Amino acid sequence: MKIHYLLFILIAFVSCKVKTESITSNTSKHNNLMKTECPVEGECSIQLLKNKQLLIKTEETTGNLYPKITAGNNLVIEFNYTKASPENIADGTYSETIHFEIPSDFTELKKKNNDLVAVNLLYGKHCFCEEAGYYAVSEGELIVQKQDTRIHLELTFKVDGIDSEIHHIVEVIDAE
Repeated sequence: MKIHYLLFILIAFVSCKVKTESITSNTSKHNNLMKTECPVEGECSIQLLKNKQLLIKTEETTGNLYPKITAGNNLVIEFNYTKASPENIADGTYSETIHFEIPSDFTELKKKNNDLVAVNLLYGKHCFCEEAGYYAVSEGELIVQKQDTRIHLELTFKVDGIDSEIHHIVEVIDAE
């Protein structure tokens, strides 16, 4: 009976939403100025991968999507949100990833809704839950601008039927 009470309290605690605050972090391989509202209970990071290509592959047996980053002539941007795992919970990890690819010689790029397919925008939800997996994003807006040695990006997106903690990304990345 004590286990039932403990399980109920744990589920109630994990189910509560926490107010998010903006944080500044420098956790990627590149010097970046984080502006994304990252939930307090987790960490956000971004990577700019040069001379790469983002392929969206399909797993043969399940039909599930997944990203594959290979050598190429473009830039691949990978944003990660990792939520702190509750202590003593084996399957309590939670993270979200956003991948997309842009030409290396761009100055300005704007994509909206179905045009997001041109940049291979892929959202990943990683948890011990029914929604886990990768999803092609076709609803949202991406604006990327290059100014001197910095890349300014803003992404707002939604994946139908999937709850996400991250849905708006605003970043300035040092492209040097």
